[in-house]
Amino acid sequence: MDVTAVGQGMTGRRWFRLDNGQLWEQVTVRRTGIEAGDRVTLTRSPIGTYHLRRADGSSRSTQVRRRE
Repeated sequence: MDVTAVGQGMTGRRWFRLDNGQLWEQVTVRRTGIEAGDRVTLTRSPIGTYHLRRADGSSRSTQVRRRE
C-alpha cells in the first residue's frame, strides 16, 4: 500500500490516506517518519488496533485505527 496524503488533526494526531481509499488515524501523538508517497504495511495488534510502518524495513511504527 502507498500513502497518498498525510495530515494532522486538531489533537495533534496524524492521519494517513492510503491508495486503496482507507483513512487511518494515529492512536497517540508520535513522530512517524511516514510521508505521502511512502509504501507502508499494516499489522494487527492484539488489542484491536493496527501498527503502520514503512515497508522499507524500518523498525519505527505507529499505532493507528481505521477512520474510513
